[in-house]
Amino acid sequence: MPAPMKYDQETQDRAVRMYVDRLAEGDVSQLKARQEVGELLGINPSTLRNWVRRDQGEGVTPPAATG
Repeated sequence: MPAPMKYDQETQDRAVRMYVDRLAEGDVSQLKARQEVGELLGINPSTLRNWVRRDQGEGVTPPAATG
């Protein structure tokens, strides 16, 4: 049984948007952007990194083609 979600999808989406916006400003590293957003929202930067990777499709295996 998976662990219950601590953050709802809206919070996750907001955090990822804030991270992307912070990176777009161009004066900060990915790690620093995650730390800043995480501090603002009370989210562990590693958790935010996982959400970003999920949203960008990293680490996701595409379904096998059938034909």
